Amino acid sequence: MRSLPIASLSSLHLMYMRWVRQSAFLMLQNQSQRSIFSIPCAVISACDTRYVQETLRPNPRYVHIKTCSTSKNQPARHFHSTVCRKKIEASPVSEANYEAYAEETLDSLTEFFEDLPETEQCNEEYDCAYGSGVLTIHLGSHEGTFVINKQTPNKQIWLSSPLSGPKRYDYVDGQWIYLRDGTSLHRLLEIEISSILNFKIDLTKCKFYSRGVTVQPT
Repeated sequence: MRSLPIASLSSLHLMYMRWVRQSAFLMLQNQSQRSIFSIPCAVISACDTRYVQETLRPNPRYVHIKTCSTSKNQPARHFHSTVCRKKIEASPVSEANYEAYAEETLDSLTEFFEDLPETEQCNEEYDCAYGSGVLTIHLGSHEGTFVINKQTPNKQIWLSSPLSGPKRYDYVDGQWIYLRDGTSLHRLLEIEISSILNFKIDLTKCKFYSRGVTVQPT
């Protein structure tokens, strides 16, 4: 049997590699359509990885193949996916119930912060006042002031914090929750005021206390 010249073998190899690259390109370009192309396993070589959709079967699946690399030091490629999360939604509540829940919440917080100087060493400038749906907790001229108020049109409780700024809390299953991240009004007050006053604040006995809602992936 006659052997082919080395030059011919080299040409055949180049043609084969060109066909492989074209096949892979067409497959990725038309992955939404049925494809008759597949990538031969003989091309498998070193380094980086990717996923190529194989559409030869009725139910498309993904195959993990290795592709050629010209450099041993080429960094690995990483693929990232975005995890969708369930959106937290406010509970349906009538205006009358909202008013009652908000009043209970603010009255309970007012009682706690008015009594705080009796059990803890607070700044001489410390002051707590509540009126017309607005609770003001003044920690000191350097420490700042927390303002918590009802927002009846939106059925929310609004907070202005010297540390984290403004936030809006909705009523969610007996809790006041910041819908963006699931944190609760009471838990944020515990964390931030504790860090400012340098002693632990415990609001667990206040009405509608909650540590927050865990946001679950979909």
